[in-house]
Amino acid sequence: MARRRINRRKSSGYLNIDSIVESVASTGDRRIYAVKKVLRILEEVTGKEYKEAITDIVKGRMDAYETIRSFLAKIQEENLAPKTLKFYLHLLIRMLRMAGAEIRSDILRYRIVLPPTRAVRADRAPTVDELRKILSVMGLRNKALFLTLASTGMRLIECLQLKVSDLHMESDPPYVDVRTAKTGIMRRIFLTKECVDTLREYLKDRERNNMRSDWLWPRKGDPDKFLRKAHAQQYWYSAIKKVGMDYRDSSGGHQLHIHSLRKFYRTQLERAGVSRTTISLWMGQVTGLDLSYFRPSEPELIEEWRKAEPFLTIYKAESPEKIKNEAVIEAIRRFAAMMGIDPMRIRVEKERELGRNLTEEEELKIIENEMKKIREGSGDPKKIVREEDLEKYLREGWDIYTILPSGKIVIKRVA
Repeated sequence: MARRRINRRKSSGYLNIDSIVESVASTGDRRIYAVKKVLRILEEVTGKEYKEAITDIVKGRMDAYETIRSFLAKIQEENLAPKTLKFYLHLLIRMLRMAGAEIRSDILRYRIVLPPTRAVRADRAPTVDELRKILSVMGLRNKALFLTLASTGMRLIECLQLKVSDLHMESDPPYVDVRTAKTGIMRRIFLTKECVDTLREYLKDRERNNMRSDWLWPRKGDPDKFLRKAHAQQYWYSAIKKVGMDYRDSSGGHQLHIHSLRKFYRTQLERAGVSRTTISLWMGQVTGLDLSYFRPSEPELIEEWRKAEPFLTIYKAESPEKIKNEAVIEAIRRFAAMMGIDPMRIRVEKERELGRNLTEEEELKIIENEMKKIREGSGDPKKIVREEDLEKYLREGWDIYTILPSGKIVIKRVA
């Protein structure tokens, strides 16, 4: 015999609050967290379990407007942005109305005074040099992720939901198929050569580490799911802090955030002379009638892309001499790090002190001075020697400390 379905509304002393909460919280992780927070604060201001509080409001045993006002006063103590406050307030009012509480908008506006809007965010697009510095402190996976965002103009969620099969890196020009977040419509975005090279290197690294997943950016420990948005944001803010670019605007927000990469993409395309309609098409902003009437041919889009690619290239082709110099500088940085020196930290501190960027010669001088201090004040001195001189130093009581990428050897005095 079929089991009878229990009518929770009749079998409980309260209204069927659970289904209402589940309905409101059913649109994602952020909404679930917010609903839990709303219910917790509701319990704090009423002194009752949330089901009892909502039921009392619906049945008229508690004043809905006074409860909402107390809720707002409590959550304002957290100094949240006005937009966030309105979001939490909206969730509470929606749950109360769904439960059957009569809340009139005109009375609500009269009795509830929202805080004034804060200063508008003054975010901006990073420069090519800034972007290069930020990417330089990232690991391979994060470098590939944020370089892809900067050179395609994708929204973060669009990029995170990419699958390896969406990449077409053997085409000319290479491209990626992207599902537009706001419409669900597929669009094609071309990829720069350096972005393709970085993605290939990243995918090879995944193979070496036996990371198998259909997602391009799988979640650590759970490769069947894609990387969380919150984790990607955390990686970005960690990188800009490392390079001393965690500037804030008048609203307290970061000037450079992940959406700034989308601004970078648009800015660079405009500088390249790409038509605004094409830019909107690539960025997933062409909808409705515009999408119906704007149908450029493939050769036309490729021609526009040829203009754009040099402006989206972060690492410009350098002379062999400059590449050699950069390799030497990088080797010195690594050696300094092995001695307990943080080259990035001392560079950022000096740039803040001077109010300008350091030249490579100035950076090397500062690092050498720090290394000199350690050698003079340490009982464990180190030297860099050539392989042919190694035997002599070993006889004199030195030992091998490490081998640099250049092939030279770091030795240290044996106690």
